[in-house]
Amino acid sequence: AASTGQVHFATLLDGREVVIKIQYPEARGRFKSDFGNVARLMRLAIPSLVPMVMEVRRRFNSEFDYEREAQDMAAIAASLSDSSVGGR
Repeated sequence: AASTGQVHFATLLDGREVVIKIQYPEARGRFKSDFGNVARLMRLAIPSLVPMVMEVRRRFNSEFDYEREAQDMAAIAASLSDSSVGGR
């Protein structure tokens, strides 16, 4: 699977609804291994693509930072609540 984890909806004991995102334990290791193999192949087959592969690796690696993702989502929600785009 190309997913880093699963998302679950839950209700806290105080009644608040939340979303919980759980990362597959093996996801980061598999990603690192797979991209390492792609980088080695590119070095041999098409060296000029190595910088692009490394940039894709760097950007995709951010998919494992769930705390940063939560911060980004909170910032977007705040921006939308302050604008007419958010429907308010």
